[in-house]
Amino acid sequence: MKSSKTKWVRTVERHYSILAFSINGFALSTNYINRFLKIKNGKGGIIHLSTTNYWKEEQIKLVGQYQIDKHKKIGNQYLWEMAKLCEDEGNKLIDYCQNKVESNIKELSNEELTKDIKEIVQKSRDYAPFIIIPLSLETYLEEKLQVIKDKLSPKFFEYLETPKKMNESQKEAKKILKISLLSEDQTEKAIEEYIKEFGWIQVKNFFGKFPTIAEVNSRLKDKKEAEDKLEELKLTRKNNLKLKEELKEILSEEDFDTTELIKEYIYLRTFRTDNLNRAQSYLKKLLVEVALKLKIDVEKLFYFSAEEIIEMFTEKKFRTDLLEERKIKCMITIIDDQITIFSGEKEVNKEFEQLELSIDEKIDVKELKGKSAYPGIVKGIAKVVIDVRDLDKIQKGNIMVALMTFPSFIVGMEKAIAFVTDQGGLLSHASIVAREMKKPCIIGTKVATKVIKDGDLIEVNADKGIVKILN
Repeated sequence: MKSSKTKWVRTVERHYSILAFSINGFALSTNYINRFLKIKNGKGGIIHLSTTNYWKEEQIKLVGQYQIDKHKKIGNQYLWEMAKLCEDEGNKLIDYCQNKVESNIKELSNEELTKDIKEIVQKSRDYAPFIIIPLSLETYLEEKLQVIKDKLSPKFFEYLETPKKMNESQKEAKKILKISLLSEDQTEKAIEEYIKEFGWIQVKNFFGKFPTIAEVNSRLKDKKEAEDKLEELKLTRKNNLKLKEELKEILSEEDFDTTELIKEYIYLRTFRTDNLNRAQSYLKKLLVEVALKLKIDVEKLFYFSAEEIIEMFTEKKFRTDLLEERKIKCMITIIDDQITIFSGEKEVNKEFEQLELSIDEKIDVKELKGKSAYPGIVKGIAKVVIDVRDLDKIQKGNIMVALMTFPSFIVGMEKAIAFVTDQGGLLSHASIVAREMKKPCIIGTKVATKVIKDGDLIEVNADKGIVKILN
């Protein structure tokens, strides 16, 4: 690899397992992207080290600019068609996974198990470009929305920044409220059905696990509270329909269609990653069988790429030596569709230098600035959440500090009194949930998870977009 020809830039912070990245990392493969777009120049590439992703500088720009150019030439119709494609392909992925995994897995031969794993991995990789295709438009759409908001009363703003349809985490939250209203003898069966339908939300990048009946039961609300919240949802829906009709009268036909389009892309913000996480939850069930046959814990497989897992399963030999090295340090690159994994401190550091990747600089500040996603001022103990395994740290009254939030973080977000994120815009998951839960939220601080430590007493002033470390 020749660093002189490639400029790698630090982009989103995510905590991926090697296995998850060997699937989702194809989001920036030019060959995979060109199943949906037709980018003439640039070759895809992505690197993951610890929680940091590095992309080829030109690639993300090409993906966004291609769509912007099409939008300017064709109009909203083009982006509506892309949104429909994202939904259709996502639904196909989940239908396929459900049909595969709902059969009796334990009766599968080794060959059948291998075949099913390969197919789910490949179909997930085929869908992976939708991680980046809508995301590359986020700034462009936020700017479009701001132009329209400038023409309107603030009473419309919250409506304009909510998803066009209920996403899976909203459906999950509503299901919890409905279960809360059931009699005691009906609750256990309803929770079992809930886990079957929504348990996958607690799994992201193969981290996490389906909740137990006791864990779901602990989230149930008092009946009066559940009734009040369901009534509030009903009134919000009614009010939103009213606001929508008002906007039809106030805005031009083109501007109104643009607001509906942006609300659709807000919905896609979580829809696309929900599909991949859900597919991975199905894949995990197959991998449990692989782990049993290899006589290891399934979590050990997450340190390997899909191809490595299949090779070990075929040869009936688990690579303990690689596992131990990767637990110390590892880096995975996907360049021109070729997966390479560097294991151990020495190998990773050598490749890191050759690629000329940037490193974290020490930051020592007591005050951070970001954008306010929902107003309010609170003080509390900070808990830093990198992935779903950190959610157990959060107690009621804590402030969640995260790279950004995901549907799998909902359990912790219910307990927290405020949210602070490194990344995300006004259309991000943290912003949407903050508005739904009416909790102070500051997004886009860039470095909150690097500066704030577990146990720090912090003040979140979401009226001004300022976070202060008080101790």
